[in-house]
Amino acid sequence: MRNKLLFLLMFTLLLSCSKDDETPDVKEVDKTIWDITVTNVSATTVDYEEGNFNGLSSIAIAYRKKNDTKINQVYDDENREVGLEPYTDYEFFAYDTETGEVSDKKVAFTTLPFDVVFEEQNSNFSEYNVASHEGFEHAIKLKNISPKVNAINAKLIPEEVTTKPVLLENVRIENDSLYFTIPENMIPDDPYEIYRTYNIEYTVGNEQSLNLKNSDDSRAHNIVMVVYNKKPQILESVITKLEAVDYACGNVPSYNIALSGAFMNVDNTGDEGQGFIESNKVRVFVTDKDTDDFFFVEHLTDLQKCSFFSRLGDRPYENPFGLNVYHRMDHLVIRGLESEYEFHPGEFSIRVVFEQGDEFYETNEYSITITE
Repeated sequence: MRNKLLFLLMFTLLLSCSKDDETPDVKEVDKTIWDITVTNVSATTVDYEEGNFNGLSSIAIAYRKKNDTKINQVYDDENREVGLEPYTDYEFFAYDTETGEVSDKKVAFTTLPFDVVFEEQNSNFSEYNVASHEGFEHAIKLKNISPKVNAINAKLIPEEVTTKPVLLENVRIENDSLYFTIPENMIPDDPYEIYRTYNIEYTVGNEQSLNLKNSDDSRAHNIVMVVYNKKPQILESVITKLEAVDYACGNVPSYNIALSGAFMNVDNTGDEGQGFIESNKVRVFVTDKDTDDFFFVEHLTDLQKCSFFSRLGDRPYENPFGLNVYHRMDHLVIRGLESEYEFHPGEFSIRVVFEQGDEFYETNEYSITITE
C-alpha cells in the first residue's frame, strides 16, 4: 500500500512537470517580423515607412481605430492612408487575413485635432512663416476641425533656447479659424531686438502639446512666427559738421546727424500691419539739454529747406523668412543749421514719434553731443 501511494505521488509530479514543460502555442501573426514608422500625421491622413517584412503570404499590415473591430488593410503604395477621423487614436498591426488574428505588437498614432489651411486672413505670410508684431491678433484658417475640440491653449516656443516661452492671449477657434493675440512688450528694448522667431505649441484640453504646422504637407514643417518689435528705436549716431554753403538759407554752417536704428516703413511694400507710416506722420523732437528748450525738425519736402530730416532704408524688403520687414527704414538723417536756437556745440536729446491712426510709436530719448 505504501509503495502504491509513493508510485502515485511520483506519477503526479512527473505529469505536472511534463505540463509545465509544454510550450504554449504562438499565433502565426506574432511570429511575423514587421515594422512600420509613422512619419507624419494630419487630421485625416497618416504617412509612414515600412521596414523589413518576413511572414506568411496570408499576413498583411493593417490599421484600425483603437479599441475598434473594423480592420483596414494597407494597400497604398505611396505609404499614405487617407479618410481618417480627426483627433482619433489609431494603431497599425500585423493581420492574418485567413484567421482574422491581429498581432500583439502595435504601432499607435493619433490624428491631429485640425489641419491648417496655410492662409493668414489678416497678416503677411510665406510658405511656412507668419509675420507678426506685439499686440496683433491673428486668424489662421483651419479645416477638418474635430467636434471634440473644445478648450484650446497655445504658447510661443522660442527658437533660441535661452528665451522663455510666451503664452498667447485670447486663443480660440471661431469661424473655422484659430484666433490668438501676440502679447505686448514681449520683445526687449534693452538691448533692443527687432524681432524674434518662435514655433507655436498648442494644447487641446489636457492632452499632449502639439506644434502648429502645415500638416497637410508630408514634409510637416513647423510654422515659424516672426514677431517684430513694433517700437522704433535710435541705436547709433554719426555727427558731421558741414561748411557753409551759399544756398537758400544763406552762408551758414550746418550739421548732418545720421541716426541708425529702426524707423518703421515708408513705402507700400508692407501694409499698416507691417509698420507703414506716412512721411507726414513722423515728428522729430530735439531738446537742448542745457536750456530744456525743444524744437521740431520737419520732414524733407522741399530741397530748399534749411533744416529737415529724411528716412532711408537699406534693409531688404523681405527678411530671411520671405516676409515683409517691419522696420525697413534703418536710417534717419537730420540736416540742421548751426544757430543759437537750434544746433550748436552742446548736449542734445532726440526722439522720433510715429503716428498711425490713433496710435503713437515713440523712440527712446537718444543723447548726442555736438563738439564743434
